[in-house]
Amino acid sequence: MTLRQRVTAVTVIGVLVIVGLGGWLTYRFWRAAESSRAIMTTVQPAADASRTLSTAYSDANGYVSVAVLDAALGQTTHTVVAGCGDPKTCYEQSLTLAQESLTVINDSFPDDAEISAAVGASANSVVAWKKADANKVFRLLDMGATRTAAQVTRSEDALATYDSMTGSAIALQRLIDDRRTQQVDDFTTFASKLAWALVIAGLTLLLLLLAGLAALRQWVLNPLDHLRAQLRIAATPEGRYHPIDPSGPPELEATGIDAETMRRQLVLQLDEATAARQGLTQQGPVVAAIRAELEASDSVTVPGLAIAGVLQPAEGVLAGDWWNVIQLPDGRAAVIVTDVAGHGPAAGIGAVRLKNVIGSALATGFAPDTALEHAARAFADEEAQFATCAVMVVDPATGATTWANAGHPPPLLRRADGTPIRLDPTGPLVSGLGGAWTCRTDTLHRGDLLLAWSDGLVESHNAAGDELGEAGLMALIDIAVADDAPPVEVVERVLAAARERAVDWRRDDVTLTAIARA
Repeated sequence: MTLRQRVTAVTVIGVLVIVGLGGWLTYRFWRAAESSRAIMTTVQPAADASRTLSTAYSDANGYVSVAVLDAALGQTTHTVVAGCGDPKTCYEQSLTLAQESLTVINDSFPDDAEISAAVGASANSVVAWKKADANKVFRLLDMGATRTAAQVTRSEDALATYDSMTGSAIALQRLIDDRRTQQVDDFTTFASKLAWALVIAGLTLLLLLLAGLAALRQWVLNPLDHLRAQLRIAATPEGRYHPIDPSGPPELEATGIDAETMRRQLVLQLDEATAARQGLTQQGPVVAAIRAELEASDSVTVPGLAIAGVLQPAEGVLAGDWWNVIQLPDGRAAVIVTDVAGHGPAAGIGAVRLKNVIGSALATGFAPDTALEHAARAFADEEAQFATCAVMVVDPATGATTWANAGHPPPLLRRADGTPIRLDPTGPLVSGLGGAWTCRTDTLHRGDLLLAWSDGLVESHNAAGDELGEAGLMALIDIAVADDAPPVEVVERVLAAARERAVDWRRDDVTLTAIARA
């Protein structure tokens, strides 16, 4: 996943978390607000009305008693009650206030069947009390039957209906108090949940911030610090051969790859500059001509094949090693890797002679083994000189590979699954003593890689004195091809890794080639 994609993903997750937390907090706040509103606008007014109801019932009964007492004392002027006038008027106002209280209570709980039933029972108890007490008393007082009115208001029926009336008011008040207690408990619960929601939301945002900082460090800061540390090492004389290991998201990894490519080019230019300085002592014009003759042609490309190779001389610019690719008339490609004994001018001259002989023989149509026989005859007058040589002819269309190996370190045919196949020697070294060589065949499948090298590569040593060897080279190759790198990248990676571990890199000429089907 690229850095841009990671940042986008983190941003989307952050937005979703914030929106989710906002919605959750809004819901909790709404529930708490609804509970509080219900207490203030519904339950509390009903509770106040229930207390007013009880007072109104008591006042109504008291005004009836005052009216009887006034009549019994023979007063012609009724007792005046502050705020309402005579007892009968006050009685009627108390019942009106009671009816209004019942209406408030009923309207506050329109869907509460228990409250509605209690309101109805209270209203019925008022009717029963008026019928048994108040209505009779006021009718008898109007008729002047004061004694009889006093007996009615003290009768068991009047007292029982009054107790029923006040009892219904108390029962209704208890129901409303229960509802208020429940609403208060709900509000307390919602408020507690809201408080916890705020705490959880704060912790979640804090964790989200910490996760973002951790992701920034892991995805950006740490890879940059790693790359900077490697660049600082590569800037030192002793660390310039240490490969830069790209890491981090693809964008930063690509930066690391570019830095490694730049480091390789700088090291190559440094090595070439060192070789050029040494080459000044090797009679410049002649050396230049021999070097040009030994270099593989950059203009030769074989359709269907990807071929790459590098030659690094041990001294100056002349080497006994050489490699070359020749496109044969039938469309096949011949790749030759040769190591003439020694290094420097003498070995370079011998290498030029072998290159011309082997190249001419292959271009003429001779098989690899016959080309080696021609090469041996070129050394007929120099019995002390010898060379190793591997000749591989590959058909781009079919992958058919024919080879002959004159004592050269066995090239490696590495299958796509990592299986190694050694192209072992098929005859002796190339020398004036002659010899006989045979050809062998195999197939270079798509995805396979054919590699050849000189002994200067595998005989390099690290600081502990351990030789790279064929096993060590195989390990470097396995690492280099891990991401399906093309031959040119494989060659550069392997040489960079081998150069980094070696303390005697320029003890011998080094050659490495790689071939794959495109």
